[in-house]
Amino acid sequence: MRLIYLPTFWTILLDCLAWALLQTGVAALSILIPLHYLNPYRKIFLPAEWEDGGDVYQRWFRIRSWKAKVPSWAAIFGKRGFRLDCLESTEPAYLDRWVRESCRSEICHWAAMLPAGLFFLWNKPVIAWFMVAYALIFNLPLIILQRYNRPKVMRLLVKRRNLEVLPSPDGAQDL
Repeated sequence: MRLIYLPTFWTILLDCLAWALLQTGVAALSILIPLHYLNPYRKIFLPAEWEDGGDVYQRWFRIRSWKAKVPSWAAIFGKRGFRLDCLESTEPAYLDRWVRESCRSEICHWAAMLPAGLFFLWNKPVIAWFMVAYALIFNLPLIILQRYNRPKVMRLLVKRRNLEVLPSPDGAQDL
């Protein structure tokens, strides 16, 4: 329900500023979530059976054809940012961090869509629905990207952890 009536110029400016502040604010807040809270084995982060370990997104959206073109915004958060666009190591500690950061990214993009309803306060309904569509178009592909990549990296993490506990060639065991 529209409560605020502004001239078109000011409405457009408010829309742009609101999205910039809301999305940056949600991202900044998500950075504050302690890493240990981001448990990739929680049901919300685990792939559903229908997701086929993330492969459904390749079949439906041909994700491999566009995922490399998605820019990483991690750099704007400096040392607190974490790049998810490439694997820099296959060490278990790094892979564990990558998986947890992908959970953070998914939370962030779900949360970034929530404020879309605010745009009904100062926009005509048709424009407000465009703002909702914008939120979906901007965030859903990034959620899909996390849900596609995370199961694959989790499988690699399990494999790497299992390799660490296997006996070494000289017969000694690493503990």
